[in-house]
Amino acid sequence: MHAHFLLFPVLCVALAGLSLAESGDTKDYRFVLLVAGKNRKELPTEEATKLQEGHMGNLNRLFGMGKLVGAGPMADAGRIRGIGIMVTDTLDEARKLMNEDPAVMAGQLDIEVLDWRGPANFLGKTFKEPMELTNTTLAFCNRGPKFDTLLPADSERLRKEHVAYLEGIRGEIVAEGSFLTDHHRQTMTILMKNDLGLAEKLISESPAVKGGLYSVEVYRWWYAKGLLPAKDGG
Repeated sequence: MHAHFLLFPVLCVALAGLSLAESGDTKDYRFVLLVAGKNRKELPTEEATKLQEGHMGNLNRLFGMGKLVGAGPMADAGRIRGIGIMVTDTLDEARKLMNEDPAVMAGQLDIEVLDWRGPANFLGKTFKEPMELTNTTLAFCNRGPKFDTLLPADSERLRKEHVAYLEGIRGEIVAEGSFLTDHHRQTMTILMKNDLGLAEKLISESPAVKGGLYSVEVYRWWYAKGLLPAKDGG
């Protein structure tokens, strides 16, 4: 019998529910995308279980070091398997720590590490047993079809209109922030909505999306209930 290696939750993030657009109190983090490895393969169940244990052990190690403040898997087994939020001095430090993960070393997972500016009170928190998992939606705004062809003045106008739009739907947002790394991903927003279709529709109403500056990519993200107080009422 064989099994696909999956990223299971071991750590999750406590968010304060502030929109970056409304708050100047921000902090820079390392945002880790755990993606399906280029050399990923089916593994015997015993080997997959052992590798999963090593993966979880590494996340716990990084959490204990204060380097990882949150992590959790995506619900759908697509290219992005999970995310991690890290506090390190450099991107290289974050890459080095994550590359020590057994699942990464085995080629089952690859990593992408980006600079992400989010709320300063985006605090890590351990969960209490028994852990009850719940989920929400996470939306990336990526470079859209007109990102490279819009005039600079039009791009700047659409960015400002995007921020204004997010301000207008502040009650739908748990937290959001911008990527500082030169990458096709531009922003990341954690939403109150659980429905993928409704979440995508909500962000797609942004003038920046309608104007072609951004495109939208939405995932369902699992976390420990109570760790998103703005959503869970904690």
